[in-house]
Amino acid sequence: MPVIIKIGRHNLDREFLMGKTSIGLMLVSSQYWAPHGKLTPFLKAMTEQIDGFVEGFRGELQFEREAEVQAAFSRRARSSTVWRVPEVYRATPRVIEMEYVEGAVNISRAVQHFRPADPLAYRRELARKFLFTILSQLFVYQELHGDLHPGNVMVDRAGRLHLIDWGNTVPLAGKVKPVLDYLKGALVADADLLTDALIAISTEPEAAQARRGEIRDSWCARCKRSRSARCRTALPGPCTAKGPTAGSSAPIPAATCVEHPAARPGAARRISAPVALTDGHDRHAGRPL
Repeated sequence: MPVIIKIGRHNLDREFLMGKTSIGLMLVSSQYWAPHGKLTPFLKAMTEQIDGFVEGFRGELQFEREAEVQAAFSRRARSSTVWRVPEVYRATPRVIEMEYVEGAVNISRAVQHFRPADPLAYRRELARKFLFTILSQLFVYQELHGDLHPGNVMVDRAGRLHLIDWGNTVPLAGKVKPVLDYLKGALVADADLLTDALIAISTEPEAAQARRGEIRDSWCARCKRSRSARCRTALPGPCTAKGPTAGSSAPIPAATCVEHPAARPGAARRISAPVALTDGHDRHAGRPL
């Protein structure tokens, strides 16, 4: 019986660490030869991104863990007629032996390889099956394949999907509600809802909670720059925007706020005289809205 043998490259994790160190030294030396205070936060964030990137790749080299995840998804998909996962036979820290899927090709080559009578309908059917697979993992199992590029999605002659390479998965248990809260906060420009949702879905919630005030201030600054995010209260309520100036804790009347829909009966309306408003609203006084 034919099988697939996946073998990890020797000392690949060490090569990743050496590359990360080289990039880190390059960033440090660039600050030494051309110091610039404004670049420091960017370089720090870039270093953290590289660290996360390398750690993710090193996680994919843990073949025994990958085999456990693949075996779990293989059991979950066993009764499905839409998608499957190759069965794992045995695994070591550097080798995985798994089922060989006869005649399957990656999804980007399926139309050219199988030559269906109606290519457009065939593509739509594959898209429907792919969407069903993703939603099943998202809402039923709350764990998602983390690397679903076309090379990791195979299609057999019957049109069934076969997902391979399970070294990277995304656990979503407890994350769905915060993601929905994040979307809701973005739609209504609620800085507190955005902050709490972002903390809940972060990789380090405790560390993020300690920076809650900083994160919230960042969202507030973004809302101030967005003209559509100034006033969240429905008519005829007052504008809830507040600013750092004296007396800014008092709400701004809806009819006075130049960003509120009540003050914009027409697209061509123009404010002729400056109005003393807080939270930067006076910057737009006298401009066409």
